Amino acid sequence: MKMLLVPLMMFSLNSFANCTYSVDNTQSQVKWTAFKTPKKVGVDGKFTKFQINTKTAQSELDLIKGATFTIDTTSVNTGNPGRDKTIFNSFFQLNKKPITLAGQVVSVNEKETKVLFDFNGTKKEVTMNNTIADGKITLSATIDMVEVGLNSSLAALHQACKALHEGKTWSDVNISVETVAVKKCSK
Repeated sequence: MKMLLVPLMMFSLNSFANCTYSVDNTQSQVKWTAFKTPKKVGVDGKFTKFQINTKTAQSELDLIKGATFTIDTTSVNTGNPGRDKTIFNSFFQLNKKPITLAGQVVSVNEKETKVLFDFNGTKKEVTMNNTIADGKITLSATIDMVEVGLNSSLAALHQACKALHEGKTWSDVNISVETVAVKKCSK
């Protein structure tokens, strides 16, 4: 009988623990896949400098609510320094200034998150799919660069890479934001 009481008491104590969640930016990633050539070949990349700001929350889903983020576009990284330079110089610079990318979560439910993106002053609400499992939160969507006001950047990138892209640079880009919800409990 005593052997059964110990696990039950442990379960009872853990049930009353006050747990909160926070984001660990060191375990977060902002990744993207752009497309080139008529065969729509993907080019994967990420940003190595960004900031996700959230408030401590009572659940992983609540952690997303009201989150804001900023992305340093000078930190574009495809694993190919020459390509990175071309992408930054042709796409992520406008009048010799880096394009700013930022956003804010406006609503969240179990399946999707609506994010108001700010693409260098052009605001666009984007619906992102949620995946939350084992403390990992992933938001993903496809964004059309023309629809968010980056058509001149897209045209400049297309011109710089026309031969390599076999005359086709696609306007849609898959993006994902991955982060880890750090759980901390007190009794």
